[in-house]
Amino acid sequence: MTDTISDALRALADGGVRRHYARRTRFISEGDDGNAIYIILSGQVKVFTSDLDGKEFLFGSYGPGTILGEMALDGQPRSASVTALTAVQCAVVPVEVLRQRVTEDPAFALELIRTLIQRSRNTTTYTRRLALDSAYQRLVALLNELAVPHDGVRVIPEPLSQQAIGERIGTSRDMVSKLFKELVKGEYLRHENKQITLLRTLPAKW
Repeated sequence: MTDTISDALRALADGGVRRHYARRTRFISEGDDGNAIYIILSGQVKVFTSDLDGKEFLFGSYGPGTILGEMALDGQPRSASVTALTAVQCAVVPVEVLRQRVTEDPAFALELIRTLIQRSRNTTTYTRRLALDSAYQRLVALLNELAVPHDGVRVIPEPLSQQAIGERIGTSRDMVSKLFKELVKGEYLRHENKQITLLRTLPAKW
């Protein structure tokens, strides 16, 4: 597991079964019965809902340390779908195991509540961005969140295609391509072989 996973989730994950999912695999479907929760151990997923025509509304993209399917606690059907954006490893924990752990360990229950509150805050922030921010503003937010310092510039450590970026910020690959061309032209970033380098501070608006 990665260091982003709290001790509470590490303990909970130990009571589950490890499963691996290939990129683009949908492993939770809206409307299904919920009898387990999923803890992401590695990789990235997107959480979304869709209509009968296949149009999607993205709730957000998440990585290690995220709990998925926690609403199974109320016994209702799944309220959203989850698809792997990369290869993903999860711990699948039966709801009964979660209920027992919460009952037996108040400290664990409190930590779990804190984790779920943070997840709710993240979802609210992401939904707000979709509703109020432009595709460019969402792109800047994503790049700034992922970037790390390296040799005087900032780089995105994981290889990201324009399609993958579009999936994370709720827009099309064509829109991402258009925005990248303008940013490359303005010498704000370099994008080669899925490696993104931020050469200087990205403008707040475009």
